[in-house]
Amino acid sequence: IQSCWSMSSSLLEVTRATHEELERLQRMAVEMMKHPPQTHRENVRVSHQVAQALSKIEDTAHRIADIYEDKTGLRRDEAASNTAPLGPALYTVFYDRLREVKEYHRRFPDLIVERPEDYVISLITEPDVQFTGEESHGRYLDLHDLFAQYINLPKDIIGIEDLSKFDYMRYLDRFYVFDTTSIQKRSANHAYRDYVNALKDYLISFYRRAQPLFDLDKAIIECDKEFIAKWGANGPESNTSSSTPNTEASAGASSSSSSSDPLYCEHCKKKFAKDTVFKAHLTGKKHIQAAGGKSGNSDDKKSTAIKDVSFVEHRISKLTELLKDTINETKTNIEKKHARSYKEIEQDLLAAEAEEFVEEEEEEEEPVKMRIENYPVDWSGKPIPFWMYKLHGLNVHFTCEICGDYSYAGRRAYEKHFQEPRHAHGMACLGIPNTRHFHEITTFKDAQTLWKKLQEEAKDKEFNRENEEEFEDNDGAVFNKKTYEDLKRQGLLD
Repeated sequence: IQSCWSMSSSLLEVTRATHEELERLQRMAVEMMKHPPQTHRENVRVSHQVAQALSKIEDTAHRIADIYEDKTGLRRDEAASNTAPLGPALYTVFYDRLREVKEYHRRFPDLIVERPEDYVISLITEPDVQFTGEESHGRYLDLHDLFAQYINLPKDIIGIEDLSKFDYMRYLDRFYVFDTTSIQKRSANHAYRDYVNALKDYLISFYRRAQPLFDLDKAIIECDKEFIAKWGANGPESNTSSSTPNTEASAGASSSSSSSDPLYCEHCKKKFAKDTVFKAHLTGKKHIQAAGGKSGNSDDKKSTAIKDVSFVEHRISKLTELLKDTINETKTNIEKKHARSYKEIEQDLLAAEAEEFVEEEEEEEEPVKMRIENYPVDWSGKPIPFWMYKLHGLNVHFTCEICGDYSYAGRRAYEKHFQEPRHAHGMACLGIPNTRHFHEITTFKDAQTLWKKLQEEAKDKEFNRENEEEFEDNDGAVFNKKTYEDLKRQGLLD
């Protein structure tokens, strides 16, 4: 499609090609969603590919809208040239276009024209989405690093006295619950601000990886609007203003107690011993900064910090509402881990790895299964997994000439067939008994050669009366049959 755009100077052809690309992307997205994934991992992968297709569809639709908007006026001019009246002008436009096409092919004689469907398929790449082992491809949250960061915060910030009883399960119950009465302390602590920002970033990253088809940007914009509306209506949280009178009261008490002292500086909170030193201090740089802008700037900074922390905490609360089911599944998974032994957990991990390996093998070898003739099926009539096909050696075939060049799939079937009627009938046709000696013999020549050798060995083992039968005379001398009869005929034996 891109080559067509560069080849043609016609905006009409560009518009047509863009419409075609849009329709092909839409069909591709429909085809990907038509077949429901069998596993959670496959669901995440397909969702990311569909999200890519939707993003390409949106970009293509914007390009089409820009063409129809016609800010440059090219579409209007081309439409006017295409509607030229009959006559010499019409042929002039036609030959001008023809000359442009010929000139393009003259400059690029080896141009490879890419098929539109291949170009659209190349737009959708295999998603490279990384999950930790604890996240299990988007099934569960992995907040262990944030949990470690949380328990290292000051105790007055998190409101936990005994951290030895605070474990990861309890953290999952309260990491999205924020106490409004201590917002001033939390906003003033840099470590806490880093923690809530890291938590917010992780939740957004996890949701984008696990649910790519959800319009998270729209949800975040609505969440931010909701916070701005509440903050604009109520200002800072009521708890922050409630703590202000106490502060002001203590400050008033302090100022009233020290106002009677002429050598006390209220702005710098410092008392001087001599009047000359006090007067010199009033003209100093530190006193001028404290008296001129310290109180106002400090209040502004505190208010800004409170607003920023409240804003992040509000986002976290909304994100956890979207991830409510995932949080519950994470808790269930942690409880199962606590109830199992180390050996059981290790077996589950190995089973999960084996399942992933089987899924990858089936994805890679699915076209191979379709090309194999008489591919074995299971009891339900479905083709067996390709890894099982290779495990049993069914991809290796053994041919037996005695059985009429019949081919056996797998070593097990091959060894079993030597005792089956087909092989026994072939041996009977050769006049050879089907004994254990002929196991692994599959050709006529080998079978006949072995049979002759066995016959010769049998003859050697037969009893020869002439040479092996023994006779004894009266003196106890032992002779074979032939010698004994010769001596007897000669009368040499008593």
